[in-house]
Amino acid sequence: MPAHTDLLSPDIPPELFLQIFRFLDAKSLVRCCSVCHVWNDLIRDTIELQYSIELLAEGMVQEPSVPGCDPNRDLHALLTRRRAWQTLAWTSKVTVDVEPLTRGAWELAGGIFIQHQPRNSSILSVAFSRDQDPTTELTQPSPQAIRDFRDLALDPTQDLLVRFYAVSGDSEHAHLHFVCRTISTDQPHPLAAHSTLCLSLDRDVRDTYFSMQIAEDIVCVFYYKPPFTFHIINWKKGIRVVHLMPDRSVGVLGVTDIHLLTPRSFIGIDTSPYATVDSGRIDVFTFDGEHPNPPTLIATFELPKTFPGKNLVNAKIFAGAYCANTGSVVTPPPPPFLKSNESRIFMLHLRHAVNHWFWLFVPFHVFHKYVADAADDGPRLVLWDEWGSTHSRMLAGSARNMYRAVHGSRVALPFGERQSGLVQILDFGATIQRSAALANPDIPSSSADFQVRLHTGPSNIPSADYVFLSTITTTLPYLSAVRKLAPGNDIFLLDQDRLCAMNSATGNTGQMTVYTF
Repeated sequence: MPAHTDLLSPDIPPELFLQIFRFLDAKSLVRCCSVCHVWNDLIRDTIELQYSIELLAEGMVQEPSVPGCDPNRDLHALLTRRRAWQTLAWTSKVTVDVEPLTRGAWELAGGIFIQHQPRNSSILSVAFSRDQDPTTELTQPSPQAIRDFRDLALDPTQDLLVRFYAVSGDSEHAHLHFVCRTISTDQPHPLAAHSTLCLSLDRDVRDTYFSMQIAEDIVCVFYYKPPFTFHIINWKKGIRVVHLMPDRSVGVLGVTDIHLLTPRSFIGIDTSPYATVDSGRIDVFTFDGEHPNPPTLIATFELPKTFPGKNLVNAKIFAGAYCANTGSVVTPPPPPFLKSNESRIFMLHLRHAVNHWFWLFVPFHVFHKYVADAADDGPRLVLWDEWGSTHSRMLAGSARNMYRAVHGSRVALPFGERQSGLVQILDFGATIQRSAALANPDIPSSSADFQVRLHTGPSNIPSADYVFLSTITTTLPYLSAVRKLAPGNDIFLLDQDRLCAMNSATGNTGQMTVYTF
């Protein structure tokens, strides 16, 4: 249908079309805008509908529990916050005393920062607010619990903190303990089947480290020391539903990291040859979260082919926290909008022999498409040429571990030398339309302390570097903003409203600087 066609009959008042439009979701509204100029003008001139479209563009969902929804106010707040992140123009800055982030375990999600502090045998909880100074609280578990403490994970939207302990029985046996408590009161979580869930593991757990994630009723733990071990636990039912170790029958042999995609699916990165893929791969699995069952491989994504001796030897996966609900129950009042789980970017840290490092950025929907459309005829093989060029972005990387520097579609990375104090925010939710405002004269011009650029052209990793057999070209758009912070900051954390920065070289005590947008 021609875009200029007028579909408004003189007998149908515009108000009736507006009532129909209000029943549509944001994606349908965007399609309606392209039908004709009159429809486009009706939608663009209606604040309520425009707010719905801008939420979609920003990868946000509306918080239904916020009283007194005002689309005009909330749209203004959304656009103001977008501009603040594009220009890295924070509205406030505070410092918080913490232990160095190179020690113990820590996590930032939904305005809550929690850190295990082995020096004083405590758990530090910091609750941030947009309007007040942060509040801090120390919890001191038993000395035995602190000694065996390994990791933690939290979901403020469920008021859930899971502490993970691994107790070594001997060199071949260990006991794993998952303690589910509320963040707000440090009491056993009322929805947990058991306040402490205990599992046995037939291997040594000394001299290694773990990672842990939460997605609704699921907690997963990945044991990095080869051969890998992966557990998925339903904390509400109190059962282990997946126990994964190297297993040729399900196609997992050299897994170096795993990350939950949804509460019933995950991705794993594997360096071992499999089928026709010999250069590393990303596997997508689904699983039954209600009963113990092996996971099901539904898709394998090929990574770029390499020269002999330059194969993928290690990789890590980073992504923002999965939120079960739309708002935090720990730090009220919630904002009128929050990042959706579907807007997440997955950041893969790839190491090829010998010490060639790359970042690979892939949106959630690239993997989830195969979860939603899982076929009955076995796993799909997705070649690099089918997905890599248009649906990812590969950049030269470094050996530095980025910890939890990912939230939604944004990634925070050190820029330049370690002591430069420069931070770079990459936003893979950026579009040309969303970023058109960058031409506005109130955007600061580029300088030694600030740069902003929308990348829509290709990135090339040349084959002349003798890692990949052919030049790797990727085109996923992103916005890059660089700004100078305090010198020496090289560890960054992100959530929806904050950038936290700290110096990894800090001694026994340290300060974390929190920039709020």
